[in-house]
Amino acid sequence: MGQFKKRFPQVHSMGDAGELLLGPIGREIFFVGQLLFIIFLMASHILTFSVLFNTITNHGTCTIVFGVVGLIISCLAALPRTAEKVFWMSIISAISILVATIVTMVAIGVQAPDNVQNDIVTTPTFQEGFLAVTNIVFAFIAHVSFFGIMSEMQDPADFPKALAMLQIIDTTMYVVTAMVIYCYAGPTVASPALSSAGPMMKKVAYGLAIPTVCYLSPYSWFGNMSNH
Repeated sequence: MGQFKKRFPQVHSMGDAGELLLGPIGREIFFVGQLLFIIFLMASHILTFSVLFNTITNHGTCTIVFGVVGLIISCLAALPRTAEKVFWMSIISAISILVATIVTMVAIGVQAPDNVQNDIVTTPTFQEGFLAVTNIVFAFIAHVSFFGIMSEMQDPADFPKALAMLQIIDTTMYVVTAMVIYCYAGPTVASPALSSAGPMMKKVAYGLAIPTVCYLSPYSWFGNMSNH
């Protein structure tokens, strides 16, 4: 995408890229496809928001109410329309999920039983296998905002270095987190994994993750719509 942007600097969104590839029809196809993608992404984060507050409040109210609250917060957080204005929010979000993940790993390691059965090879159903693959794909979906981010960089030529740093850091984090949590929680690890930290510590972990849950979906919305 960095090379594509360098060759066609007028591209600011997936819709622009679609227009270059397939003309006006391609623009609409790419735009609608990415719009649907972002809608489902936001729905996922609103669901996570509901799980988060159900956990913290011990199901203090209806899940639908938490979902509506999450929707309103996401809409308000999406009002900034440039990457410059959401820069500090993104830093807070990254620190939030990093600290929450570390707390979860430590809590699971401390509370783990002496003997945890870990299966190196399993025989998942089609549904379980499909869900596992989509979880991995979901973990690497930042590309939806790449064109918009490159358009606002002081020097777009630095994008490959920034992308390399991003992929190295997040891949390392994903691998380490998955290995540690699965090692101590076993095949019964919950989804989201923060729920595996125990009755009290999962509340702490979810509390620390609030900035990330409230912020990631509107940021992706910015990546999709700000330059269309």
